[in-house]
Order: sequence, then structure tokens, then C-alpha cells
Amino acid sequence: EQRATAYRLLRIGLDELYSSPEYDTPDRGVLPLVLDVGLLLLELGRLEEAEELLREAYTTRRRMLGSEHPSTLAAMDSLAVLLQTAAKYGDAEVLFREAIATRQAARSRVGSAIETVGARSKTQGARDASDARDDAPRPDALTAETLTSMNNLGAMLMKQGKYEEAMQLLRTALDERKRLLGSRHSDTLVSLSNLAALFLHMKDDVQAEPYIMEAVRTSQEILGGEHPYTRKYANNLCALWARKRGRWVVNKWQSAIKGNERFREMAMENMRQRREA
Repeated sequence: EQRATAYRLLRIGLDELYSSPEYDTPDRGVLPLVLDVGLLLLELGRLEEAEELLREAYTTRRRMLGSEHPSTLAAMDSLAVLLQTAAKYGDAEVLFREAIATRQAARSRVGSAIETVGARSKTQGARDASDARDDAPRPDALTAETLTSMNNLGAMLMKQGKYEEAMQLLRTALDERKRLLGSRHSDTLVSLSNLAALFLHMKDDVQAEPYIMEAVRTSQEILGGEHPYTRKYANNLCALWARKRGRWVVNKWQSAIKGNERFREMAMENMRQRREA
């Protein structure tokens, strides 16, 4: 209901801008509004309308700001996610790969620029070089967005059964997110759950288990025991253990999550459903 209300208000503002006699081409003040309305439509499941606006946001930003501008790449990612949701996997894959390649190329140029600044320090003096380095963008500042695109592409390839490349992308995303963001970050949690899901898709419970366990513990710490994601990961682990070990899962489960009664009930319910199936 709140999303629907927000959409109506944003849509009114956008329509007013479009109908203004002074409106010719979207200026930079309009660009975020177009993207925001498109994303709200995506959340509301109105995919055709969302695609129209997200394409407009992307193409306009690309024309006005350039293909490498962060705002253009953000709009590209949003459009790719929409296309993935609409099962237009080929189109989504093209955009995900372009976003990754563009960001990696930009990061490489930043690295070269920093090396150049370092070399200049020998001739211009340490103070001037330090000031120049402070003004230069850090390579890691571009990495977080690249990892999001890699994670999204890996998850999409997994759903298509392209497991080898999906594993490479998802492992890289997880390792780099742990390095950059730490093990207790929500983006790292997403990578954990996606890698676990990949192994479950491959019917490899042995490799899936440690990732699901880590996802449960991490989710419990950063989101809380009753959060829907925590309960989802917990149920997946219950199902895996029940499939492998029967009633032994209850004691093991209680030990793993420190005797949380809510999760014990989930484990028992999971096994009851499997007995009745």
C-alpha cells in the first residue's frame, strides 16, 4: 500500500514535468524521478510499464552523461534486473556483462592513474603527490557495484543451468565482498545465499551445507531471528539436514543456533511435512 501511494505521487510529479510547456528534453533533475518511478513499478509487478521507464532512464542517461557515468551504469543495472524478472534472460545478460566490463575498464584506468601519480611523487615532491592521490577516485569505490552486477549475472546463469560460469561469478562476488565489506554485511549475505542455492540446484548438499549454515548465522546476527530471510535460510538448512540425517537434525540444529526454540519448531515441522509427503 505504501509503495502504491508512493508510485501515485511520483507519477503525478513525472506527468507534470512531461506536460510542462517548458519541458523539452529531460534535464538531470528529471532523470532520478524517471528511474524511481520505474523501480516502484518493478516492485509492484507492473513489468511492462516499468520496462518503458527504465529504458528511458537508461538511454537518456547514456546520451546525456555518457556510457561510463555511474548514474548510467546504475540505470543499466536496474533495467537488467527488470529484464531478468521478466525472463528476458538474453537481453538481461547483455546488459549485466556490459556493466561489468565498463566498470572493470574504468577501474583499470583509475589504477593506472594512481600509479602515474605515484611516479610523479619522485619529481614533484611527496606533498603534491599526496594531494593528487587524495583527489583521485579509489579503485575499490567502483568494485562494490561491479560485484553486484557479477552476483546478479551469476544468479541468473544459475537459473538457466549454466553452473560453471555461475559458480565462478558467485565465488568471486562472495570473496571480494568479504574482503571489501566484511563477513557481516547484507551484500555478503546475499552472495552466501546465492552460492548455497547454486549447490542446491546442482544437488550437491555437501558443498551447500557450510554456505547455508553461514547464511543462517550471519542473517540471525544482522537481521534477527524472526526476519523472513533468516527463517528462509533456516528452513533450507532444516530441509537439507532432514533429508540427510532424519531426526538427528533436531539436536544438531539446536546446537547450531544456540537452542532457539522457534527454529527447533521449524525443524520439527519440516520433518513432519516430509513424513507426510
